[in-house]
Amino acid sequence: VKRFHKRKGTQSKHLKSDMEENGKQKKQRLSTKVRKQMYLEALEKTMGIQTPARKMVGNLSPETVRQWREKDKDFAAKMDECKSMCGDFVESKLLQKIKDGDTTAIIFYCKTQLKERGYTERKEITGAEGKDLFATKTDDELAAEIEELQRKLD
Repeated sequence: VKRFHKRKGTQSKHLKSDMEENGKQKKQRLSTKVRKQMYLEALEKTMGIQTPARKMVGNLSPETVRQWREKDKDFAAKMDECKSMCGDFVESKLLQKIKDGDTTAIIFYCKTQLKERGYTERKEITGAEGKDLFATKTDDELAAEIEELQRKLD
């Protein structure tokens, strides 16, 4: 008895055939090793986006992938490699936009990669009417203020 993938209609070399006593085909699960490999391939196809990659491999749960990652260092390294490759792809697209003169891309790059050269946005936060937000007060002044607030609560 041969099993076929529902999506592609192609025979799977990874599925075992087995017969139950009543003669009906018994449903078999793919091995964990095969499911991990399929997930890594799906992860690459989805550019590192995990939800569609999990769905491509039969609705893997996030918990399953997390456990695989924790227990299998080779699997974790391959996931990291996929994320890195996807980051390289995105970075190459950003650099192409910069080469094309895209002002938004240039500003984004400057703000995120050239902070040491002064390309940052600075926000100044002040208290009411421009006064120092963290004005220093003596312990006696703070104690008096606390007493006043407690009186208002009573």
